[in-house]
Amino acid sequence: MNKINLTVIVIKGDIAGRYYLRYLHESGFRVQRIIILQRRKTLRAFLGKVKRLEFLKPKQKGQILDKIINNNFKIKILDAFDYKSYSSSIETIKVGAKVINDDALYQYITSDKASLYLFSGGGIVNARLLSNDNKKIIHIHPGIVPDIRGADCLFWSVLLRGKPGYSLFYMSEAIDEGGILHQEEFELPNNLCIDRQSYEVDVKQDSISLLRTLDLHYRSITLVNFLKKHYQGNPVVNILDSIPQKHKAGRMYFFMHDTIKEIAIKRLLFSNVP
Repeated sequence: MNKINLTVIVIKGDIAGRYYLRYLHESGFRVQRIIILQRRKTLRAFLGKVKRLEFLKPKQKGQILDKIINNNFKIKILDAFDYKSYSSSIETIKVGAKVINDDALYQYITSDKASLYLFSGGGIVNARLLSNDNKKIIHIHPGIVPDIRGADCLFWSVLLRGKPGYSLFYMSEAIDEGGILHQEEFELPNNLCIDRQSYEVDVKQDSISLLRTLDLHYRSITLVNFLKKHYQGNPVVNILDSIPQKHKAGRMYFFMHDTIKEIAIKRLLFSNVP
């Protein structure tokens, strides 16, 4: 197992961190540390869980699509997940509603000796956390920047470039404008074997399933390919200088209308959709 100087920041209960860690582990990488952000229990959070019970039925449909997509990848995401299997150093930090921007995480990172972090997702990181030049946070974005920045970029990539594309970059104060370290694109999946005639697309639920399965597989593969490219046989991954982005280059995209998103979803789920 190759130990690397990467600290992975995950949110307890969020599946994204599991994908990254599983892919890293199965590809022979063991990270320096895992920081688990555990939300403090609040009445608001409890009421949110009660409200989500309304969606139990569509969630069952989503689980079927999740399984179909996950079965098309060699690396499996385990239901029983023990973070200790992926790093010998585990740190749990209790955070409030701000989560990634909570004071507790900022104070921890400020005093931490580590210099390279992976942010697995959970919101927009504020400028304060990104202001320390000695701390680098990398992020994998589902779009080839600067051409495709912003929201719903998995779906924008499919419509505008014909395939999912991913960019790994250093996070910066400007959204999706950090220095680029690695980029790659993937062909549309053509082996999901979903019957186009009998399957009824549910834009809301299917987009959620694609984002919590297909998107996370591609993000994780992008991360692993990046590390393999720069790993030189020692714990310190030799990352070359990033490629700066021009602020005025490219375009910022926003959340996609359901009518348009349905087209992108069909291209991802079914073969030969124009």
